[in-house]
Amino acid sequence: MSDDCKETAATARAMLEGISLVLADVARRGQPRLAYDIASGLGLDFGDLVTVADAEDVPELRRAFGN
Repeated sequence: MSDDCKETAATARAMLEGISLVLADVARRGQPRLAYDIASGLGLDFGDLVTVADAEDVPELRRAFGN
């Protein structure tokens, strides 16, 4: 894998981690449907987010996608 590809992959992963953190926080603050709507609008599903989420955020993400 070229250095450019590795850098792009690292950037994409960091962005997804940030999105996952924000969505978990939105769900934690009592807006799981909003978190789901945002993720869906970005074309993301639970599997996309849980692969990069912190373990403490997984229940919140599950709650958002369970509604």
